[in-house]
Amino acid sequence: MLRTATLLSALLLTGCLPQLTQPEIEVDGHATIFAEPDTFTISARIRIQKDKREAALAATAEAVAAVKAAVPELEGLASFKMNSPEASVYPVRDAACMREAYDTSACPIVGQGASVTLEISGSPASLAG
Repeated sequence: MLRTATLLSALLLTGCLPQLTQPEIEVDGHATIFAEPDTFTISARIRIQKDKREAALAATAEAVAAVKAAVPELEGLASFKMNSPEASVYPVRDAACMREAYDTSACPIVGQGASVTLEISGSPASLAG
């Protein structure tokens, strides 16, 4: 009798054992969302070449200042942020030599150039075209 009671108890308690694997639900789907953008980002590079390094940097600074002054004047512009890192300076070499030379580093330097990349972000996005 004790043996039968033990066997029945073991059979009844088998359902109480923890499951070895967790149950899983797998969902797969596909969607397409259409939304109007609310902000814009424009990147522009200003490059200026002059005879002297200082003149190229000064002209680049003037151009950046002109852009910074003009952007807030855009009609309908709600907000904007402008990122303008420091200008980089590079030598300007003779154009004819650059087209024909195998080693362009041997071409004579005829001036200095300065460039800066501006990044302008703002809203509404419709102002960016």
